[in-house]
Amino acid sequence: MGEIGNIRSFDSLWSSAQDKDKYVRWKSIWAMSLLKGNLEEKIREKILDDSTSEYMLWRCLWVLGRIGNRDTNEWFNGVDRIKKHKSKYINYQPKLMRAAINNKL
Repeated sequence: MGEIGNIRSFDSLWSSAQDKDKYVRWKSIWAMSLLKGNLEEKIREKILDDSTSEYMLWRCLWVLGRIGNRDTNEWFNGVDRIKKHKSKYINYQPKLMRAAINNKL
């Protein structure tokens, strides 16, 4: 569904990205990264939402890295939820994302 690239499938992919089956989760997140439209805005909203799980926060950062927008680097400077997070995965992902963005553009 997401591989067609239609942003209207975001909510369905978001739900399936939290499935118990790790293959379903990964395929959903990968497909989400291929969506066209206001994907970055939707992902930023999920990052700022306190109900977003640690796993999904980590995956949101991964999707933003795939989008590859340099403005995202500036946006991260103001996101306390990420800067103060205790998870090594959450702390490492923005660095990895920035590296991906810098190599892409």
